[in-house]
Amino acid sequence: MHLKSILSAAVLFSSFFTAFAVDTTPVDLHELMAVAGVTGGESEYDEAAYNRYLNAKNELLPTPTRRDEGAGYVESLSNAQRLAKGLPLKAPARRQPSRIWNRDAAASPLPRETVTGRAALYNQNGERVFYVDRNLNTAGFTSLTTDVDNALTLSVSFDTLQPVFTKIQVTMLNLATSGFPLLSLIQGRDDTNTDMTAGSFHYTYLGGAAEPGSGPGSTGSSTIGNTYTDRTGLPRVAQTDIWTYDPATTVLAPTWINSNNDNVEIPFYSQSNAIYGLKDSDAFHTRYPAPVTGPFTLKLEPIV
Repeated sequence: MHLKSILSAAVLFSSFFTAFAVDTTPVDLHELMAVAGVTGGESEYDEAAYNRYLNAKNELLPTPTRRDEGAGYVESLSNAQRLAKGLPLKAPARRQPSRIWNRDAAASPLPRETVTGRAALYNQNGERVFYVDRNLNTAGFTSLTTDVDNALTLSVSFDTLQPVFTKIQVTMLNLATSGFPLLSLIQGRDDTNTDMTAGSFHYTYLGGAAEPGSGPGSTGSSTIGNTYTDRTGLPRVAQTDIWTYDPATTVLAPTWINSNNDNVEIPFYSQSNAIYGLKDSDAFHTRYPAPVTGPFTLKLEPIV
């Protein structure tokens, strides 16, 4: 569908868009996605449809420019930023006398280790078949690549006295999109709630989230910045402190936390080269009948 026809059809929803010139709701964006052809296709991800959607969204719902006025904004500026804007510098902060604490009872910090490696996907035969691409797709989540030069690089820190590490964060070192350094699972576009259960088509994207993340044991929040929401404007829930790392196998496995606090193991699959975390791949394939490949296991491949 040509962009002109997209924009013409979008006029049908002008009663929605007029009321939301600055702010939008998920319903508005779902309507525009439907007009652009993002939803309803055989594949969950359609790059051309997302391009139409983003072009129409930017035309109809331009991103508000940030206003720099206000004492709160000025107060938040560093001295370097104040110099650049010709503003007076902050007064030096007064130092308070340091309080001396008794350190005798403090526990010694446990030895920690940080491991880095490429995000590699292995099939059920134990063969590496893909890498996770450091370049996000048009919708703001990850895809497959066989190019080692474009492989996503990950970093994991852990206590060396533990055999397996759970509910930890994983940092992305070379993601091509800045501002979202934490590897995360992100609620799927068409999910009706945040639960991943057997018999449900619900799915998650593998993407990035902003610091400080969701926290261990948290069901996440749509207020946590993530790459899908940043790209599309559609609020989605992201979870970050969900990773289990096994140093013996270098496997990184996510566990999604449902609204009732159930922990659900999420293997990875792919459709149209995009990466998904699924609980029920058959239900997902019934909803989106394009070919689905997987499951894949995510491993941290050493960089030599």
